[in-house]
Amino acid sequence: GGYILERASIDELFIDVTPFCYGNGADLKVGEGPDRASPTKEKERAEIAAFRSAFERDPYKAMEETNVCHSQDVDTNEKEVGRALRLGCHISLAVRQAVFQELSFTLSAGISTSKLVSKLASSHGKPAGQAVVFPGAIVKLLAETKIPKARLLGGKLGKRVAAMLPDCEDTLGSIARFLSLDALTKTLGEESGRWVFDACRGIDHEEVRSTENVLPKSITAFKSFQKVCYPELTKWTTLLAR
Repeated sequence: GGYILERASIDELFIDVTPFCYGNGADLKVGEGPDRASPTKEKERAEIAAFRSAFERDPYKAMEETNVCHSQDVDTNEKEVGRALRLGCHISLAVRQAVFQELSFTLSAGISTSKLVSKLASSHGKPAGQAVVFPGAIVKLLAETKIPKARLLGGKLGKRVAAMLPDCEDTLGSIARFLSLDALTKTLGEESGRWVFDACRGIDHEEVRSTENVLPKSITAFKSFQKVCYPELTKWTTLLAR
């Protein structure tokens, strides 16, 4: 309870922890149902309480291992949203540490108020760290972000938008400065135009959609070669077939 997990690709996912970060734990559904008094559920509730208590004791601890994007332009003490994002950083750090301890895999993470900005933040946490974008830093981040780097703007839609801009203007901030809502909707259509108009301002209403227990229909793995090299070909064919 308290989170929604969406697998975006084979190596990327979104986790919405909004209820947990803005609540006090009472809104979590751990232990509801006929087995709510089971030892397992009791243990889960105790672990959640301990996790929140650890954050309350030192709410800035995770920030020591978090890159705060454009930190000079933000106040990490912003009342409600600031506390929620700091708790999000606390959760992200715990998840990354747990994955490394269990699987020896490193993860990078981005924390913010929407899927679009969180995705951009994650690039500032690579290769094995995490970054957070507070509301006060969103405009600055978008002003320096190239259009293809934004989620859903890396293909044809992004190229159509870029073609509408003056020469040497190629960032999300450029879209906000030069393209009106009317111009975008006339060229891209009502839905896409409105989405781009909002996205270049850091507004993204798309919710995280649960994909838990949904198995992929197929997994594709490939390795391309510039020229045929039989020893390498044998090595990679064997590896990919495992």
